[in-house]
Amino acid sequence: DFDWGIYDVLFIDYQLGVHENGLDWIERYRKDSGFPPVILMTSTSDEYVAASAIKLGASFLYKESGYGGGAHWSNGFRGRPGA
Repeated sequence: DFDWGIYDVLFIDYQLGVHENGLDWIERYRKDSGFPPVILMTSTSDEYVAASAIKLGASFLYKESGYGGGAHWSNGFRGRPGA
């Protein structure tokens, strides 16, 4: 058993490797006691990823690459599910 209560927020990337992504991870652990609000980050602006993250109760934050190496961030912060 992991003590999620020690964290205020969890930042997780969508791309976690070959066999797992951030959505899988959120779905697996979101019902654990004390699981914090989640911000999912990804370098793509895929609507499926955004909708899936929101359905799982995560806030969604994605990075859009801009000209000159800059970055613009969009978010849909919703706060802690059930709060």
